[in-house]
Amino acid sequence: MLRYRYEILALTNDADNFCVSQTPLSAGYMILDGVDASTGNIQAQKIQITCFGDETAATFTIVGTNENGQTQTENITGANATQAFSAKYYKTLSSVYIDVAAADALEVGAAAASGALSPTFYVNTSAAFYATAAFYSYSGTSSVEYTISDVMDTSITPVWFPLGAMTGLTGTTTAVAMYNPVCAIRFKVTSGDATSNGTLEYIQSY
Repeated sequence: MLRYRYEILALTNDADNFCVSQTPLSAGYMILDGVDASTGNIQAQKIQITCFGDETAATFTIVGTNENGQTQTENITGANATQAFSAKYYKTLSSVYIDVAAADALEVGAAAASGALSPTFYVNTSAAFYATAAFYSYSGTSSVEYTISDVMDTSITPVWFPLGAMTGLTGTTTAVAMYNPVCAIRFKVTSGDATSNGTLEYIQSY
């Protein structure tokens, strides 16, 4: 029998844990000098770029690793005196590139309000499994998701679905048994705060 447990720890809510306030005078790489620049987030979270001026003409290219430690990249359009957010979740960042001179100061960090993502748990597709999840947050919600996509094939993007009643969790505990075909499951905090935490556990026969 297999038994796995994963804990979502308190989410990082730090506007500059990757890049402390800086104003690039030309196109180039921002300095990764935040407190988590070398170690990364505790778990994969969305990245926020705080723009103190009008950066709508700028494109930021960020490179880092996802919840499974795989390299990923994306382009983020700058915002006007507010925050711009990544669409993907990042455990670490290795570079942040701006394609024009910045209009004003910039900060790069992790946004707790945008949630977090656990690593992918690969499930034995020939056996049923039993999963439990508990989530605690003053303001957030979480869900357990499954996919029938081949998560081992990096050329495809898995399609994820909510796992039965294990969606929209707000401090509750629930359980579900599910059968084939399921290839993988994951724990996703869809919104949270600095107090948000939770656990995902699943048990499966060989």
